[in-house]
Amino acid sequence: MNPKIENSKRSSILIIEDHPMTLDLFRTKLEMENYNVELASDGMIGLEKALTTNPDLVLLDLMLPRLSGLEILGELRKNPKTIKTPIVILSNWEDEEDIKKGLELGANDFLLKSHITPKEVVRKIKQLLPTSSAGDEVLSIPAHYHVNIQTTEADASQLAKDFEFNDVFSCPKCSNTITLDLLPDDAFIGRGHRFFARFVCSNCSEVF
Repeated sequence: MNPKIENSKRSSILIIEDHPMTLDLFRTKLEMENYNVELASDGMIGLEKALTTNPDLVLLDLMLPRLSGLEILGELRKNPKTIKTPIVILSNWEDEEDIKKGLELGANDFLLKSHITPKEVVRKIKQLLPTSSAGDEVLSIPAHYHVNIQTTEADASQLAKDFEFNDVFSCPKCSNTITLDLLPDDAFIGRGHRFFARFVCSNCSEVF
């Protein structure tokens, strides 16, 4: 396996939320983590910003003025520009029907604001985005790595079979090379480094 460090970029996050204190809390934390943050406190404005600014990820409340979070989610998943944009619903409503409908409409996750901290939201964002947001300031946290797995490695064929790839680390969607991404887990406490691991197509960015 030949690991190499991927150049990081600042990711953009759109927060669609009508509660000023919650907006300010998450904006402050995300800006501290060096993300570019866009805000919208109205459903119609939030949808417009999502379609025009093309954010890397959307944090979406359900109860919003003029347009609900589920309506926004449905519109974003119908639009080719945002059909694959990671969307995390943040809500105080623990309603099983809303959770089910949100996930069916294409939300990547559903988090309860009363049960999660800003630090845990950052952790979720880093799981969903392909690159770190820390730019050139990645000095105090582990780097983001792409690991290219050689087909001649002893366990490479078995690993490909376990992940049900059509060929050894070949994308079933576009047939290009799949790499192993290692993303730093900033919530890990202790000696050494802890990473989230996932397979990503280097061509179409499909995640497996």
